[in-house]
Amino acid sequence: MAGKPGVPFSERLLVLRRRGVLLIILLTILGMAAGYTPYAFTIQVLEGLSDQKDAAPVMLFAYGIGAVAGNIGSGIGTDRWNGARVLIIAYIVMTATLAAMTG
Repeated sequence: MAGKPGVPFSERLLVLRRRGVLLIILLTILGMAAGYTPYAFTIQVLEGLSDQKDAAPVMLFAYGIGAVAGNIGSGIGTDRWNGARVLIIAYIVMTATLAAMTG
């Protein structure tokens, strides 16, 4: 079967003119930063909270399981609803979780 002709890169970037696309990109960047900033400091925090040497691998494993579950759940949610709704729900949950961890 013959493939479709390639789309030039400049034409692919035209989608960035849409306000909704830029908003979703911004929210995605903020969400990724919120998710991975704590991850970068996991070992230091765990060493400060616990003298158990096996705490870090367990925590990193739990983080990985959560990441896989989040990817699967967001894929299923996007199929059932739209991507914007899934992102809004995810960011509300992340904000509430991070807020609960501060106090």
